[in-house]
Amino acid sequence: MKNKFVALDFEFRDTKTKDYHVICACLYNDEISKKFWLENNPRNIEIFKKYMYDLANQGYIFIAHFATAEVWSMLSLEFNIDPFHFLDTFVEFKLLQNDDNKAKRKLLSLADICLKYNIFDYYKNDYKDKMRDLCLTDKEYTTQDKENILEYCLTDVKSGFEVARQAMREYKRIFG
Repeated sequence: MKNKFVALDFEFRDTKTKDYHVICACLYNDEISKKFWLENNPRNIEIFKKYMYDLANQGYIFIAHFATAEVWSMLSLEFNIDPFHFLDTFVEFKLLQNDDNKAKRKLLSLADICLKYNIFDYYKNDYKDKMRDLCLTDKEYTTQDKENILEYCLTDVKSGFEVARQAMREYKRIFG
């Protein structure tokens, strides 16, 4: 079976427990663009889980930046993660930058990597900071907040998918 790739990202609230309080998830590749609002919505969680297991069973590899956060989000939603495989753009970029230049090794946030690869020139850290702060707040989200958070999450998966594509090009350039 040929591997397929799809980018995955979750947004979650800050908690002091071992489980994340997952609020939403997005998936993206050239054929898929899905947004799922999960907070306080057991029906959407079940739809999302079924969709994820279907993708895993089709042989998809899930692209994530710092994949431990995505895995922990899945565990918090009571996924069995055995059928899932991940490509971590944090790790891949770090490997591609593995040299003696300490300045290069510090650029590991998704936003910084996007800037390096000239992906989404509107991808600004102040926007990310504002949206991350919104996700982490302990308040009831308005309909507009939910739409903004889902769009932010979708921007992350689109960026992550393109970063993975750029990393593959870089590997091909290096290794032929």
